[in-house]
Amino acid sequence: MLVTGASGALGKAVAERFAAAGDTVVGTARSWERRKPPSGTVPLEADLTGPGAADSLVREVTRRYERIGVLAHLVGGFAGGAPVGATEEGVWGRMMELNFGAARRMIQAAAQAMERAGGGRIIAVGSRAGEQPAPRMAAYACAKAALHMLVRCTAEELRDAGITVNAVLPSIMDTAANRAAMPQADFSRWVKPEAVAEVIFWLASPAAAEVSGALVPVYGRA
Repeated sequence: MLVTGASGALGKAVAERFAAAGDTVVGTARSWERRKPPSGTVPLEADLTGPGAADSLVREVTRRYERIGVLAHLVGGFAGGAPVGATEEGVWGRMMELNFGAARRMIQAAAQAMERAGGGRIIAVGSRAGEQPAPRMAAYACAKAALHMLVRCTAEELRDAGITVNAVLPSIMDTAANRAAMPQADFSRWVKPEAVAEVIFWLASPAAAEVSGALVPVYGRA
């Protein structure tokens, strides 16, 4: 399987969950130079915000392992804090690229490879913010909403190709970065990365063979 964004807290949890089940796991990051790859993961470097990078990555993985059975696309980013009228143009563009553009190219490339191989599973990470409006995060929320619709449309197109396409929608995840950004929050109400990883693992399992086009909320108690 292929995990993009494997250097983050969720990426580590997902990669290690699949590796523990005996799967061959390829994990990507922009750079592994100062990061330790998740246990059991084959590390590759890829900046998926650039044109052509997704196609190159899929070609490399299929060259090594013949096929990609599962894609877990975890690349994304957050920016917020300003109302719509004060959100700078660059923030809109950056949020769309990180949360939608990279996903679109990765899903396109993986879907083509999976069609040639006769099937597969595509799982993206959306966000609660893409479904439930909140102030001062419109650029991020709009980008995630676009990703959600991409998942649903792609699922419809690939329904007869043996490929399922779904997304998990976490609320705030309990990561070191989020704790540092919101030190006064009640961390116990946040969803653990390992819990999100379990849902992704289930969506890739035989038990979820008939599930496609789903946006699965994983909100914890937040």
